[in-house]
Amino acid sequence: RNIEIDLAFLEFNSLKLVGEVKWKKRVEKEEVRAVENKLNKFSNVRKIMIVPSKDILERMPENIEVWDLDKILNIIMKKKNNFN
Repeated sequence: RNIEIDLAFLEFNSLKLVGEVKWKKRVEKEEVRAVENKLNKFSNVRKIMIVPSKDILERMPENIEVWDLDKILNIIMKKKNNFN
């Protein structure tokens, strides 16, 4: 199947994560639904949507993690602190 997605992470040739990036000022509910439909075609994988802020979403997606800039920075800082 040919599905265009923004992120796909593999581990030992096994798909582990799929994601979409929506870096804009507003994501309407129809676009959220389109992302849900696209990512839900993948089973047994982690699904994420990356946005600058959760506030731009007209509605939260179902069964998809939302990562905003704050969450990404927190992940980076935790990893950085683990190396020190």
